[in-house]
Amino acid sequence: MSMPAISQHLNILSEAGLVTQRRVGRQRLYKLSPEPLKQVSAWISHYDIFWQDKLEALGEYLEETSCNNQ
Repeated sequence: MSMPAISQHLNILSEAGLVTQRRVGRQRLYKLSPEPLKQVSAWISHYDIFWQDKLEALGEYLEETSCNNQ
């Protein structure tokens, strides 16, 4: 990955509040901000339960349909 690509990714993460940066001389030091990721994880976990149930039902349906067609 090129340095400009890495810089672009870090800028996007910084704008999203997922990392913070500080300058030390000519360097930029980045630090992960985990709190927004925790919020995303909590939001996704709700849908994870929903989709897990739906995918299990789909799997059961496909197994039944497959057995009936053989």
